[in-house]
Amino acid sequence: MKRMVCFLLTLILAFSMMGVGFASSNMMSSTNVQTSKVSWGISKETVSQLDQGADQTCDHGLKNARAISEGKDVATTDLSIKDTNKDGNCDTVKVNVDNAYPCYYNRIMIPVKNIGEIPVTVGKALLSWGSGKVTLEDGLVYYLRQDGALAQGDTLPDDAVLEIRWTGNCADDQQPGDALACSLEFHILPGACQNYIYYFEVTLAAEAAVVVDSIVDGSEETSKVLPITDSVGTSKTLPRTGQDLFGIYFAGAIMIISAGALMIILGISLKRK
Repeated sequence: MKRMVCFLLTLILAFSMMGVGFASSNMMSSTNVQTSKVSWGISKETVSQLDQGADQTCDHGLKNARAISEGKDVATTDLSIKDTNKDGNCDTVKVNVDNAYPCYYNRIMIPVKNIGEIPVTVGKALLSWGSGKVTLEDGLVYYLRQDGALAQGDTLPDDAVLEIRWTGNCADDQQPGDALACSLEFHILPGACQNYIYYFEVTLAAEAAVVVDSIVDGSEETSKVLPITDSVGTSKTLPRTGQDLFGIYFAGAIMIISAGALMIILGISLKRK
C-alpha cells in the first residue's frame, strides 16, 4: 500500500512539473523577445567639411558663418576617422588644423548611421584636447585653452585659442539604415598663434533604447523599453528567456520514467507474493 501511494504521488508531481513547462511555453509563444543587434557608427564615406575652397570665418560664439571676403585659402582641416574601440565601426573623428590663424572657421558634417536592426539614440560626444576631456552637451559652446584645459560658459577665457560646438544628440528614435546629421564646428580665436597646427578629437558614445519584450494579448500590445549604453558601434545580442523549460521537461520525464519503473517493480513484487 505504501508503494502504491508513493507511486501515485510521484506521478502527480511529474505531471505537475510538465504542466508548468507547458504553461511557460504557451506564455513564451505569445511573447516576442527582441534579440536584434545594436550597431551604429560614423559613416566614414559621407563625412565632409565646409572648408572646400576659400577659408571661412564667423563671429564670436560661432555665429554668422561666412566666407572670408578676400578669398583667402590658407588654413586646411585634415580629418581622420578611426575605430578606436576595435569593434568594426568608426567612432572617432580626429581633427588636425594646419596653418591655423585667428578667425578661421570650419564645420565638419558627421553622419552617424544606424547599421543595426533596432532603433537607437545617438549618445554624447567626448572631446579630447591636450590633457583634458569633456562630454559635449548638444548646442553648447566650449573653449579650448592654450594650456590644454577646457572651459564652458558665457565668459571667454583670456587664453582660449579655439571655441567649439557639437550638434546632433537629439534623435531619440533613429531607425535602422537612417543616418543622423551631426556636426562639429570650431573657430580659431584671437589668442591663437599664426600659422600654427592645432589638434583635437571627438569620440562618440552609443546609447540605444531597445524593446526587450512585447507581450501580445488579443489586439493589444504592451512594450517595455530599456536603455543600453556602450561605446559606439558595439554589437549586442539581448539574452533570450525561458532556457529553463528544457530542465522542467527533463525533470518531469525522469520522474515519469521513475514512476513507471516503480510500477513494474511493484507489479513483480505482487506476483511473487
